[in-house]
This record gives sequence, structure tokens and C-alpha cells, in this order.
Amino acid sequence: MRRIGVIHVLCLSCVLIVTYVKSQPSCPAGWFGSRCNYKCRCVNDKCDKNGQCIDPFICLAGWFGSECQYSDVTNKTTSNAVLTDGKESTCVASSAPDTVTIAIQSIFFTWLRVCVQDKGSAALEDLTVTFSNSKTDVSCSDLKKVAVDSKTLDVHCKTTQEIDAVTLKGAVVTRLCSVYVSGGRNV
Repeated sequence: MRRIGVIHVLCLSCVLIVTYVKSQPSCPAGWFGSRCNYKCRCVNDKCDKNGQCIDPFICLAGWFGSECQYSDVTNKTTSNAVLTDGKESTCVASSAPDTVTIAIQSIFFTWLRVCVQDKGSAALEDLTVTFSNSKTDVSCSDLKKVAVDSKTLDVHCKTTQEIDAVTLKGAVVTRLCSVYVSGGRNV
């Protein structure tokens, strides 16, 4: 007798959950997420229900990363336009120096993404990243490098004070296509 009551309660719960999920409205154009709380940051304002860009598969200028939800502070500067134009099809010349400094708006650094023109994960790992504020070095704790794929590297760490420049050094700099510095998520 008790077992039948538990089964009835479980069945009723399942019906209520399915009814609730089906009754949830779809998001208005340009928004996505379970509560429609994320703005589409794709070219032509075209995202699927999960925020992935729909043809073309490109983030709006000033946005990058998963579902284009990260503000790119390099987009607000004219320094090294080829690296900060948000286009992974434009790359530095192979004769470029192995060091590049990118000026950015002053922020507390959390992470950046670099993309190269050809596979080079081993060289990506050898990339050196330093930070400065008004030409004074700023330390970074808990530095972590994460290979997203063979052409993309994320660098995470926390700075002790705001920075206004990022310097990249290593052989892979001569193959760089894009550098994105996170200014926050869905801001």
C-alpha cells in the first residue's frame, strides 16, 4: 500500500515538471538561457537557444569566448590592430618580432586568450606573459595556461593591482592572429 502511494507521488511530480518545462516561454529575439538572461553577442544578432552563433559563426566586435559572453578590453584600443581586431583570419607577419605589448584599458586581470594561425600547442605553452601598469611590472599569482585546442591558449591568473598593458613573448608571437583580454562576463 505504501509503495503504491510513493509511485503515485513520483508520477505526479514527473507530470508537473514536464508541464512546467513545456510552459516556459521561448526567449525573445537576441536573448538566450534558461531564464533568457544572456544577450546574444553574435554578428547579425543570431544565436541558437544555447547562445551559439548561427551563420556567420562570429562574435560581435568587443566580445569573445564561449557564446561570445566575455567582454574584450583589447577591442577598445588601437594598439596592434591586427591582433585586436577580433578576426582570427588576420595575423601578424611571420617576420614580426617575438615580443608584443598590447595597451588596454586599466583593469584587474583575470584571463586572456591567444589564437595562432597554425597548430602550435607546444609553442603556445612556451609563451611568456607579463603585465604592467604605467610601465611598472605587476605581479600575477596562480598563473595557469590551458590549451583550448592546438591553436588557442587561455592564460589565467590574478593580478595584485590594475594593469594597462600585457606583454607576450616567445617564438609563437610571430604566428599570433588574435589576443583577447577579458573585461568580464556578459557585462
